[in-house]
Amino acid sequence: PPPQPFPQQQPQPYQQQIFQQQPQQRPAMQERVQTLGAQVARTENEIQRALQQAVATAGDYSMPATLLSAEEILVAQQEPLTTMLESVMEAQRAMPPDLARPCVQLANRLRLQQNGMLQELQKLRGARMQAEKTEKDKALEQKDQLLLDEILPEATKKTNSAEDAAEKAVITSELIEASGEDMEEVQRAVEETEKAAQDANKLIAEARSYFNTKHTAVRQMQSERARTRAQAEFTKLIGALQVAQGKLKPLMNVRQTLAQRQAAQKVIAEVTELLAPAKVDCERAEEAAARMNEGTFSEEARQGVEAAVQKANASLGAVTKFILQKKSQAPASAIAELEKTEAQVKQSSDRMAELHSNFKESSERMVWQSVVKEATDKVQSVQEAVSKAADAEGPFILGVDELPLDETLTALSKCEAAAATANTASSTTRMFIMTKLVDAKRLSASISQEFSGKLRQLQTQLDVHIKRLNELKGKTAERKKTAMMREAEHLVATAEQLTEQLAHDAAQLENADYMESLPAMEAKRVKSQAARSEVAAATALSNAKAFVHERQVEARSKGHSAEAAAALLKLSARVSEGEKKVSRWQKVTGARSEVQAKLKQLGEQAEAAEQKVTAAVQAVEELRNNQSVEAMKQGDQALNVANMAVRTTVKAMEQLTDAEEDDLASLRQRLKDAEEQLAAASATKKDRQGGFLAQSIIAEVQKQMQETEQALENACALDVQLERSAVSQDPFLARQALQPLDEAARMATSLVSKTRSFIAMKRIAVKRLPPEVGETCMADLTALDSRLSEVTQRLSGLNQRVSAKRKQQDAAVAAAGQPPPPAGVPPPPPG
Repeated sequence: PPPQPFPQQQPQPYQQQIFQQQPQQRPAMQERVQTLGAQVARTENEIQRALQQAVATAGDYSMPATLLSAEEILVAQQEPLTTMLESVMEAQRAMPPDLARPCVQLANRLRLQQNGMLQELQKLRGARMQAEKTEKDKALEQKDQLLLDEILPEATKKTNSAEDAAEKAVITSELIEASGEDMEEVQRAVEETEKAAQDANKLIAEARSYFNTKHTAVRQMQSERARTRAQAEFTKLIGALQVAQGKLKPLMNVRQTLAQRQAAQKVIAEVTELLAPAKVDCERAEEAAARMNEGTFSEEARQGVEAAVQKANASLGAVTKFILQKKSQAPASAIAELEKTEAQVKQSSDRMAELHSNFKESSERMVWQSVVKEATDKVQSVQEAVSKAADAEGPFILGVDELPLDETLTALSKCEAAAATANTASSTTRMFIMTKLVDAKRLSASISQEFSGKLRQLQTQLDVHIKRLNELKGKTAERKKTAMMREAEHLVATAEQLTEQLAHDAAQLENADYMESLPAMEAKRVKSQAARSEVAAATALSNAKAFVHERQVEARSKGHSAEAAAALLKLSARVSEGEKKVSRWQKVTGARSEVQAKLKQLGEQAEAAEQKVTAAVQAVEELRNNQSVEAMKQGDQALNVANMAVRTTVKAMEQLTDAEEDDLASLRQRLKDAEEQLAAASATKKDRQGGFLAQSIIAEVQKQMQETEQALENACALDVQLERSAVSQDPFLARQALQPLDEAARMATSLVSKTRSFIAMKRIAVKRLPPEVGETCMADLTALDSRLSEVTQRLSGLNQRVSAKRKQQDAAVAAAGQPPPPAGVPPPPPG
């Protein structure tokens, strides 16, 4: 950048005083300024000449000597320039402001020259350092190039020799293929190939050793260019060695490769032999399908195609399984051929799948045609049933205002039966159609659409019949409701007539004079007639009351009209009034007969309950010899039935309030004895059930314990066999032989954990048993737990031995440093 002008300094107060006191020195100062200007001009000229001379001396800035001379020329001008600048600065400070201004300009000119000279000097110094470095690098490069020229020919020679040997080995290996089936020639070619491969491998190793030796010298080269070239040449030659090594790699195991190729040919022959009958089965299936398509479709033809396709698929599946098995064991040379054969098998499987799909569609069509026919028949049966239900309404639509009650009830019964039959048929048909509609969704698209549409049409027809049936059922319900009201009115009126007859007969008995005037036989007849009237009236009132009550419950549940509810309430009041009258006349007729009848009925009920109690006690006693689950269920069922019968009888006895206490005493004692027998039988059954549960728990735990101990014994037997086996000399085969023992130990460990959890769960179940049974069972579980602890200790020792063997074999495998044996070679059995 251009130099900045030197700032003008303001004179200090003392300087102004000096300038004012010495006016006579101003001419000398002006002369000095002129002199300084001339000196500055000469200095500028000298500096320009020095700069031109330095540039001329430097030339192209590539020679260190000329650059040093040019630098000395400029350095010589630095001191005069600095002296001149100091003189100008000193004169500026001693002069007044008007004369100091030219001095500032002179100083700026000197600084400008100084900056230009410094820039050129810096340029010269940088160029000199670069030139010196270039000369040094050139010398080092010449030295490193001489070393490289000495190394490269030998490295190239060794590399070419290794490549030639590798090519020779490859050419020799081609004789193996050319030998054909002549095993002697093949053996000779294999030996020559192995020898050639070993020689080539030795030359490659020598070349690599040479490269490793000279690589250190290459890394120590000081010339970057020579080192880069050497590394590039070495990389190229090492790459050529790697290519040669890659060619030799398959030849190092040529004998094993030949064995694998022979094994591959054998595998291919086996697969081909197995594939031939599978292809024949596929062709037969296709022929059967073609015959079925050309002829008439039948179930027999469908089954024939189905059997042929299944046989072909089974054959193809066997081939596929065989190929997968051989692929996991076959050498790499056979994998490609096996994959081609597998592709052929897959193509045949696809053809069978397409064939099966085609005839499956025809089969589905035939099956679903029968389904639609069945659905049509069902809908037709529903239509006929609805028509019969409509015909059953004939008596109500003949124009008669009101049928007699018995005829009405009979007609209503027929209507209800016909409607129930039609309703059952419609429900069955609806469920059938809905189920088949769901099944139709699983069919192919075209068949599903076709038969779903037909089923929906039948469903629409069914809905029409169901709608008509519902209308018929509604009319029948209305008629039944009216008929029930008529029947209720009839029952109540009949009961009232019988009550009036009872009143007439009881009035004769109440008239003592009249009864005394009658002969004995006539009086007995009158009493019998009154008793019969009383029974008839009571029965009629009871029936009427029950019927009216049922209608009232039905009216509340089904929401009948208020008028029907009011009518039923009036009928109920009439029945209650009749019961009051009967109760009043029972005192006259003597109602003892009814109480005796109830006592007799109660005695029969108690006897039946006692029989059930006896059967329950016998079922519990049978548990002594038969403690199976079925016997336990039968005992529980018998006790529940007997208990329910006794409770029902006791409740009925408590409701009999009109009987005398003497009549009930014996019955009460019988029921008490039955309850005591039931209580004893229940306690006995509970104890025996607890014992049975305890035995079953112990049996289950013992079975689980035996399985655990057997698993441990199996693992220990494998451990002993492995110790005696000679396979342990080979680390890889020994590691494979250890796998069965490892799996057996893991299974035993799993069973031990499972048994421990099983025992803990059974302890919780034992706590719910009776104390006398639970204590014994808990002791048995403790003993089994002790056995499990011993098994656990033995298993722990076995696991430690297995772990130690595994670590030892892993170390042996790592020390061997070679690949494991082929996957197709199974380890020899232990022992």
